Amino acid sequence: MPATSPLRPGVTCGSLAGIYVQGGAIVPGCTMRPRGPFAGTVTVYNATTGARVASETLRTDGRLFAIALAPGTYTVRAQERGGLRIRPMTVTIPRGHRVRDDLFIDVP
Repeated sequence: MPATSPLRPGVTCGSLAGIYVQGGAIVPGCTMRPRGPFAGTVTVYNATTGARVASETLRTDGRLFAIALAPGTYTVRAQERGGLRIRPMTVTIPRGHRVRDDLFIDVP
């Protein structure tokens, strides 16, 4: 976890996530390990109703998104600042917990 990971006092329930790029086997000199976390936007939707619940944009690489959420199940969508989109992901937040679910962009 990066040294600049957000640990927000008083936030006992929610999601921590980083946007990472992994793969790149066909790119000369590109290692297969994940790179990041990168800046971008993470948007959270209620998994049942589809209503937008929260959104956070980071403009600087090297940080994690920290979004306070009530317990429940959510659909998370993300886009890194260069425009690459991440497939939607389902996240469940248990009562009284912070969940770390990183978001990965796979490149060939």
